Amino acid sequence: MKAQQRNMLIAGTALLLAFTALAIADKYTTILRSYDGYIAYFMRHISPELTYALSLISAIASIACVWACALLFTVLALTIGKRFRYLIPQLIISLLIAEVLTALTKLLVGVPRPSVAGIGNAILSTNSLTSITELMSYPSGHVARFTVLTYTLRKVSGAAAALLYVLIPVIATSRVLLNEHYCIDVVGGFLLGLGISLVADSLASRVPREAKRW
Repeated sequence: MKAQQRNMLIAGTALLLAFTALAIADKYTTILRSYDGYIAYFMRHISPELTYALSLISAIASIACVWACALLFTVLALTIGKRFRYLIPQLIISLLIAEVLTALTKLLVGVPRPSVAGIGNAILSTNSLTSITELMSYPSGHVARFTVLTYTLRKVSGAAAALLYVLIPVIATSRVLLNEHYCIDVVGGFLLGLGISLVADSLASRVPREAKRW
């Protein structure tokens, strides 16, 4: 068990370092965003129906939806699924860390979303810090928080976990095709979400079993 905990911690740390490296590369170069012009060309030729479908898929990983799922899981785990209640702190804390690191990284990297890239300095002149983070691109908060949700809930149901894992690349693709993110953003979001989840799982596994029976 100790070896497994150590391996999870090492893997999680490596993913977070890769996330940081991508953030630095995204801030100081445009190489990683140079191929997204092909996606913009594709976007000009998709139907309104497909755009609407992509929006619905993307909404699955919105703040409201993911946190609603976390709240629902908390209620169910405290009532009818008590054997899973030990996952509640891990899920909530991991999601909070993902949200905070996503917002901070957006501010530090400072690359606007492709959908608003043309207004440049006008974004930075806004008085709302929330608006600034919402208009910045790296990383994808949708992908990061949904990855955390999927990783944590995989212990509840294997079938549900398989579906959620399939949804991660689908959601990532929807965010890029909706012109809300560059490809590097969704990759960074996945690295962040999985890195946080692995580190949190490693640390949670160190808690004595008796302490989890709260």
